Amino acid sequence: MNEHSFSVLGASGFIGRALVARLRGEGLAVAAISRHGDAPDDIRISSYLDQTALEAAIGDTCEVLFHLAALAHRRDQDEAAFVRANVDTALVAAHAAIARGVRRFVFVSSIGVIGSESHGEPLVETTPPQPAAFYARSKWRAETALREILEPAGVEFVIVRPPLVYGPGAPGNFGLLARMARWPLPFGAITQNSRSFVGIDNLVDFLLTVARHPAAAGQVLLVTDGQDVSTAELLERMAASIGRSASLIGVPTTLLEFVARLTGRRDVARQLLGSLQVDASRSAKLLGWTPPVSLDEGLRRAMVNTR
Repeated sequence: MNEHSFSVLGASGFIGRALVARLRGEGLAVAAISRHGDAPDDIRISSYLDQTALEAAIGDTCEVLFHLAALAHRRDQDEAAFVRANVDTALVAAHAAIARGVRRFVFVSSIGVIGSESHGEPLVETTPPQPAAFYARSKWRAETALREILEPAGVEFVIVRPPLVYGPGAPGNFGLLARMARWPLPFGAITQNSRSFVGIDNLVDFLLTVARHPAAAGQVLLVTDGQDVSTAELLERMAASIGRSASLIGVPTTLLEFVARLTGRRDVARQLLGSLQVDASRSAKLLGWTPPVSLDEGLRRAMVNTR
């Protein structure tokens, strides 16, 4: 039987790879569990819905289980697919964790559970849930169901809701922006919005703090880099991080919105033009945590590894 203190479900994903690397870099015993991982030390299972296989992978010495496995960044999937991937698998993982005597279950959710935009006031831990997209709705359903299963069983349950996570090889919109930032872009006029982000190194550091800190038990926690920027400023900083100047054209936002409506990309326009401010100061204070990597350094690490 594997002997380890930590288990990571979804170890082959963007966040999972970084978390496993950090844990192993600190000499900690970790079971890296995934369906697609090809690293020699990974534990591969055919399905997260196979509770027997999951229990075997978790083992009987696991103290903290990180649940990162999820379906995201897929516009070609219907809501049922998100429920299967993000709700059903989480519930199986919860039952496996209970069976194996896991002490703490850390569930990485999404800021989308409490909103995809902020309107004048930043989102905080107590903002009422209002998930819109399939992904966010599935995460909210998983949060609710997990709490109902884990708390009566005496398993400490922690929810972490990050905003967009960036870093080297990031999927989704940041990866697209990182590639586009090297070229002229029509976003020079998007200077009045404000958005929060979290770099992969900061998120991993926060997750380790969550795993260890007694005050994290039973909490819903938010995490950011602690610095908000407009879309234009983000692109300028991304370009500067690789020694370039951003080439931004000041196309009016009304025209960008019009083009987005015509092309059916309102969701992308909302992310570029709208604000999504997150105030994570309460969570940081509760855990005595500060982001170890600045926004500019995080962007530099991301951009130098992006082609």
